[in-house]
Amino acid sequence: MFKRPNDKRPDKGSPSTTPVWRPADPPTPGRSQEQAEGKPMAQRDARDYSASGGELNALLGKGSEFVSPPHKVLPMPEWVYSKLERWHHLSFLKTGETLDMLRRIQRTSTARAAVAALLHLVEEDLGYELHERVNTTKIALSSVLEAELRFDLERFEVRWHATRQQFEEWLRRDLDVIERCLDQLLERSGVRPPAVNTVFLTGGSSFVPAVRDMFARKFPSSAITGGQELTSVATGLALRAQAVAV
Repeated sequence: MFKRPNDKRPDKGSPSTTPVWRPADPPTPGRSQEQAEGKPMAQRDARDYSASGGELNALLGKGSEFVSPPHKVLPMPEWVYSKLERWHHLSFLKTGETLDMLRRIQRTSTARAAVAALLHLVEEDLGYELHERVNTTKIALSSVLEAELRFDLERFEVRWHATRQQFEEWLRRDLDVIERCLDQLLERSGVRPPAVNTVFLTGGSSFVPAVRDMFARKFPSSAITGGQELTSVATGLALRAQAVAV
């Protein structure tokens, strides 16, 4: 939410806090409300996991090879790892056919321990736990420069050391999308950055230093503030649902 200075209520003449955002036109067929409002179409689970920059997938055997009878060397199937991007999709791998395939691959893999860890992850339905570790690491990198993810898979342990610089590089595409949406919002509203006196940031991503730096760069003369970062979005959705229900 952005506050414009010097706005007056016609009836009282008192200062007003007016958000730059305005409700968008109703979505057209084939166009979601998020697209109508110019919001980035990002899936949070996938985005959080992909923020590992592929490092975790490599620790689970991605990029390795195995021998297919009689003597054909094949790469580890890429499609397996697409199911890791959303924790609730991991169960799609837990079929007899896929588990048998992973066991066969593991026996001749160039990364046997890594594929065994992947197999255990699938067998035990540990997708949610893995995503929670990724999210915890992401949160840590918002306040420290380095963090380590450790995920114990009984006989196997996945360890991933990450830096904030890596994290911000992996988020570059999302940051570019946010910045484009911000530019579009200002253009549609007809408001110039110097006219904005306060920028209110909310949502978990507002803790990310790169996000805050971007807003500080866009609004050098504005106060950057926030609050209820982890609950305000859910509260807003609940209020919106209540209004629609009425």
